Amino acid sequence: MQAGKPHIKSYKAYDFKRIGTFHSVFLKILKEDIEKADWKYTKNFSIFDTSESKSVINDILKKL
Repeated sequence: MQAGKPHIKSYKAYDFKRIGTFHSVFLKILKEDIEKADWKYTKNFSIFDTSESKSVINDILKKL
């Protein structure tokens, strides 16, 4: 590094994959590692929020 010039490091998105809210970080971990677990899920799963869950339940109830 030369005197008087700041050292600027180049970062890639991978360097920041563990930065975020508690929920977003663990969602990233699940998406990355879910297929390693002995479960039936793939990394293409979705997590519904409350309104999405209610909507799906209402749709199912209407069909029943």
